[in-house]
Formats: sequence, structure tokens, C-alpha cells
Amino acid sequence: MFLSAAFLFLISGLILKNWQLISFLIPITLLITLTHLLNRPTSFDLHVERFLDSTRVPEGQALHVDLTIENLGERLGFVQFEDGIPEGAIIKEGRSHFPLYLEEREKVRIAYEIAFPKRGKYEFRPVTVRWTDPSLIFTKEKKIDLTDEITVLPQIHEVKRCSLRPSRVRMHMGNLNSELLGSGTEFYCLRQYCQGDETKRINWKASGRLGRLMANEYESERSGDVTIVLDARTEEKVGGCKPRVVDAGVEAASSLSKHFLKERNRVGVIILGDVVDVVKPAYGKRQFYRIVDHLLDTRAGPLRSTLGIRMAMRRYFNTNSLVILITPLGDEEIIDTIRELVTRGHQVVVLSPSPIELEAEIVGTGDEGDSALRISRLLREDSIHDLRRYCQVIDWDTKTLLSRYIMEVRRSLIRQTG
Repeated sequence: MFLSAAFLFLISGLILKNWQLISFLIPITLLITLTHLLNRPTSFDLHVERFLDSTRVPEGQALHVDLTIENLGERLGFVQFEDGIPEGAIIKEGRSHFPLYLEEREKVRIAYEIAFPKRGKYEFRPVTVRWTDPSLIFTKEKKIDLTDEITVLPQIHEVKRCSLRPSRVRMHMGNLNSELLGSGTEFYCLRQYCQGDETKRINWKASGRLGRLMANEYESERSGDVTIVLDARTEEKVGGCKPRVVDAGVEAASSLSKHFLKERNRVGVIILGDVVDVVKPAYGKRQFYRIVDHLLDTRAGPLRSTLGIRMAMRRYFNTNSLVILITPLGDEEIIDTIRELVTRGHQVVVLSPSPIELEAEIVGTGDEGDSALRISRLLREDSIHDLRRYCQVIDWDTKTLLSRYIMEVRRSLIRQTG
């Protein structure tokens, strides 16, 4: 601005041959010169560290960030610091930009909290340090390369008292009771003590009553195979509800994966969305994070053939696995695929997040909207009634927690057994 004014006075004075206009250059030149001499740009010699509570946080949970700044050089005047928070993050407490006045060897600590409303992977950007002289003429900026990656996990619901379990077991140890005898916690029968049996197996009460040593026999505990299939290619009949149905499916797949892996089962995942993604079966906590990493990138895809599900089941998964198919039942082809899996001998359970209520929020009230929703409900109920002849179907209203539906299934099975 000052240089433009000086140039304007110079050109105007020369054209008009007015030396008074040209004389205005003197105060502008003196101002710029004195500002440069008295407020020379500062050299930055800073040590900056960023500390995070965790690199993996659930969706919506606050992440605590600590920023430590140490001045290793000369005294700094008024400087502005700005931490490069990830795009899409929301500041819950504190702020990410702040002014400081740092003495030589001074060390300060800044703390704030951010939250991520959407699952995915986020990256912190470099820290920006900006110095400006009091006259706002000279500015110096430096970026300190300090990057961190955050993985935002989908909402994971605690699944308790789940009645869903594989009907066929493997030889590996797990939490499923088997008809085979061996190591376990469930009592099966009494037998006579044999040489070499563990002392802790001796039933002293029964031994005293019968007059000979008796030992307890237990049901062995084995593990099973669980295959979770996520159908993320629902046809979008009403704009806006499709991503929400897919988000609900991702949350259900993550929650069930965590539950079955915690029960020491082997879990694998097939995702049919904009691409076909397969996570081979495995055990443990690493497998859970591997599954979640694949689910983070799941996006609603167009209607495509379900051939990818059938091919993946043939190649990577055996027929002894429990197949939990998470689908809104958007087309007839997925229903045919479920029938085919049952015909091959798979134990299939369909968990169907209902898009009807989400569509009702978008459509609103009105004769045409009510008629369309009524038809959608009838078609969905007809598909569910047809599938229940082949396998177990859980009609899930996504406004209600998944654990409640799992518990209702458990109660219904107990009533049927009784």
C-alpha cells in the first residue's frame, strides 16, 4: 500500500510538474526505512512438539492435543502460532491459533481438544509461525514440518448376550462349547479317576460318597469361523438416506467384528460397495484393526452384481462359517444370493438396517409420500417374510441400538426352546 502510494505521488508529480506531490515520497521513505531498521525481521529457532492422546479415536469422541513450543534463539516479539488441524475437525475446547511473546529459552505449552464427526483417516498439517512488525509493513512466516495421522473409528456398540454363534467349531481354543470332551468350564459328567489326570479335576465330594476317586469331565471350548458381509450398494430411491444406511452397516460390521474376535473366533469380512474388498479370516486384535481400516474407506456404491460375494465365499471362506449378511435388501439379486449361500450349507443370518424411517424423514408428510412409504414397507416385509423360510432375519431400525435387537433375538430363541 505504501509503495503504491509512493509510486502514485511520483508519477503524478512528474506528469503535473508539481514538486509538492513528489515531496510526499520523503515521509513514506522515512517510514519504511525506520520500520525496517527498528523492527528487523526475527530469525526463528524454535523446537515444537505435538502430543496426542491416541492415534485411534472413536467417531465423535474428543481428542486432546498438547503443543509444546520452546524458543532456542533470541527473544521473539509478537508472533502468531497456528496449529494445522485436519480438515473437517471441530474444535471442542480451546483454540488452535494463538499469539505469543517468547523470551530467550522460554518454553510454553498449549492444550486444546478437537473432535471428528466422520470416520476416516485425517492428517495434521505443519505448524505455522507468523511474525509481523508493529506497523504491519513487514511479515515473516515459517512452517514447521510436524505431521501426525489420526484414524477415526466408526461408532462401536457393545454387543452383550449375543445369541449369534457358529454352529460348527474348529480345533482351536475359543469360547464356544463343543460336544467334544476336553479343557473347558462347563461340567459334562463324572468318571473314574485315571492315573495321569490333573489333581484339580478330582471331585472330592463324589469320591467320598462313592468310596473311590472320581474326576470331573468338561465340555471343550473351541472357536468358530464368522464371515461378515456388508452390502453397501443400496439403490438410492430417496436422495440423502443412502449414505446413512451405509454408515449404520459399517457400525454394525465393526461392532460384530469386535464381539466375535473378543470371543476368540476367526473373523473375515467381505465389503461390496464402490469396490469389492475382502479381509481374509484371522484372529486377534490386529485383525480387528485390519477390518476397521478396510471399513473406514467404505462408501456407498452403485448397484452392481453380487457375483463378487459368491466368488469370495468360494475362494476365501469355508462352508463351516457363520455368515452375517448386513444388507438393506435393496434388490432381488441380494435375496437370490442369500438363498444360494443357504443352499450351499452356510449358516446365514441376515441383519437388515431399515431405510424406511430414514426415507420418511426426507419425504415428510403428504399423500404421495405416505403412499410411497407404505408401498416400500410392504415390499420390505414381503422380502423379510420370504427370507425367514431359509434363515434368521433381524429387521433393524437404525434409530435403536443394535445390542437391543441382538438381545431380543436371544429372548425369542429362549422362548422357542422353552
